[in-house]
Amino acid sequence: MSDLKPSSPRLAALAVAVLLGAAAFALGRMFGPRGQAAAGCLFFIAVAAVFSSNLRRVNWRTVAAGVGLQLLLALFILKFEVAGVRPGYAFFGAVADFVKRFLEFTNAGSQFVFGGLADQSVMSKVFEGGMVFAFTALPPIIFVSSFFTVLYYLGVLQLVVGLMARLMVRLMGTSGAESLSAAANVFMGQTEAPIIVKPYIPGMTQSEMLAMMIGGMATISGGVMAVYIALGADPIAILTTSVMAAPAGLYLSKILIPEMEEPLTRGEVRMAVERTHANAIDAAASGASDGMVLAINVAAMLIAFLAFI
Repeated sequence: MSDLKPSSPRLAALAVAVLLGAAAFALGRMFGPRGQAAAGCLFFIAVAAVFSSNLRRVNWRTVAAGVGLQLLLALFILKFEVAGVRPGYAFFGAVADFVKRFLEFTNAGSQFVFGGLADQSVMSKVFEGGMVFAFTALPPIIFVSSFFTVLYYLGVLQLVVGLMARLMVRLMGTSGAESLSAAANVFMGQTEAPIIVKPYIPGMTQSEMLAMMIGGMATISGGVMAVYIALGADPIAILTTSVMAAPAGLYLSKILIPEMEEPLTRGEVRMAVERTHANAIDAAASGASDGMVLAINVAAMLIAFLAFI
């Protein structure tokens, strides 16, 4: 019907969301977590559609491409095999092993500063487990923040982020600025990633601004990633989830606020590199200071919210 009221698409999306929620529950009982996850993914898309500012202007090609990109990443990592070897899983496994060994370098600094308090083998003689969160899990945030700041100064981080952004621009049809921000959030925090696109922020559309904010909330920074790994979380799961969250944040933002203007960076990736450090040592020192602030914030939030609970 051509005379549908503006609320009609929302009501239809709400009905679909309710049905998919019930389907997720039923499929979970019938086919296990995989069936539940498939229906659950569609359920959250339907929920986003309910709250869309203009559902009729949603570019469903972008949504389909984003979901497809997530699915391809999952299949490549978990299922794709060549001669009995899963190259995607092996690659992310190698990266995860490298990250774990890389984070162990933090012990040299933290044990020098805190002594036995940062040494689990020593503290395990005092109490079971031997991990003091403040001296074991938080120092990697400082080290990772310092390391990523050096990579940014050298231009390595921009190269990796640029490649990921070009992939999303080509497949999903998103603008260069929002794609760069989404890709940067895989490695950087939600306060640092917008630096990559800082010159383009004043000219961003509403849809691009939302994409930038959702991308920051959908992923975790390298420093927080280090905390989870230090606590024993599966590094392969953390890495793959963070990568898959980048396209998810983009297509969900395009449902909530569809693009109805003309982005300045549509179809192209233009990266603004802002050099604020004199040299690599200055970058490492500045990154360590920023990491310290983040580590203190993490500790403060844990103290406050665990006290509430």
